[in-house]
Amino acid sequence: LVTGNGAGIDADLLRSSERTANRVVDSTVSANLANGISLRETRLEVRNCTVGENGNDGIYVEHGGAEVAGCHIERNTGTGVESSDRGGSDIHGNWITGNGQGVVVGGDWSSSVRNNYFNNTDNGFFGASVAGLLNYE
Repeated sequence: LVTGNGAGIDADLLRSSERTANRVVDSTVSANLANGISLRETRLEVRNCTVGENGNDGIYVEHGGAEVAGCHIERNTGTGVESSDRGGSDIHGNWITGNGQGVVVGGDWSSSVRNNYFNNTDNGFFGASVAGLLNYE
């Protein structure tokens, strides 16, 4: 449980010792003043988590990539999941509701957004800086 902090989980240049993705699994990240989960320059797996009521984005990915699966991402002030600038993220099987935006992806690496449920103020901008880099189902 990570709740009531300035920032939730901030994985900036965090490397696992086994050269695999870092993992946040079966956790609740809520009511933080900034992003719930932020990562830069690393890979992260977020699975079966509740990420909600954070003061900015629920999950923010920059210069890295993430697999976000089986999560409830709800009522964040900003975007539910944002993966930009070399994202390369796989966002699937999530319940993404009540956020300012649902999902925003972009950058110069391919991302996949599939099999999610959306109900947000704005369900999201699914785009990339170069056509053909996004798989949205």
